[in-house]
Amino acid sequence: MLSNYIMTLNKQLLIAFIIIAILFTLPILQNPGISEQISLPVNVLIVKDTENAFTSERNQTDIVNLFNRVNTIWYQANTSFELKSINLVNISTSEMNAIWRSPKGAVNLPSFDKDKINVIFIKNMSYNGIALPEINSVFMPDHTSNREQVALAHELGHILGLEHRPNDRYLMFNFCNGTKIDLYETRIARKNAKELSESFMLLT
Repeated sequence: MLSNYIMTLNKQLLIAFIIIAILFTLPILQNPGISEQISLPVNVLIVKDTENAFTSERNQTDIVNLFNRVNTIWYQANTSFELKSINLVNISTSEMNAIWRSPKGAVNLPSFDKDKINVIFIKNMSYNGIALPEINSVFMPDHTSNREQVALAHELGHILGLEHRPNDRYLMFNFCNGTKIDLYETRIARKNAKELSESFMLLT
């Protein structure tokens, strides 16, 4: 009687183990290559302008902590953003105004690095961030209306080719409320991340 009970219990445990194993490996089976981590280099620019109209109050500790939290979100796609450099950018307010009127002009900022993703911190803006995929860059304000790690992770999603989603559970929801990255988005983001990483290596 006891031996039958143990055999039944062992079978149930085996079935439970198989189900758990399938659940853990399903994303990898559905998305071959997801087990390989992709890391993208990031260059941070902290703007300091002469009249303090754009001057960011961010410091190195803030930046490091922020990217740690961003990478916690992007862990879902086994993709990370690796801080390579943090630079203070001393610039005149008039020059910064010209760049702000035409943000693609950020390529002319001192310390801009074309073989990395550039994240540019300024004091304020009307948005939680602006992504410029054409120059692999993001503008971020010191203060966001939603969690700053979600706002930055969202903008980096645009750099990797992701579009807005209508569901507020998702990272790519327009108002930066959620953190979910599904398998469809993972495939797109990882494909673009790999291509971007390879293009950066060609530039170095």
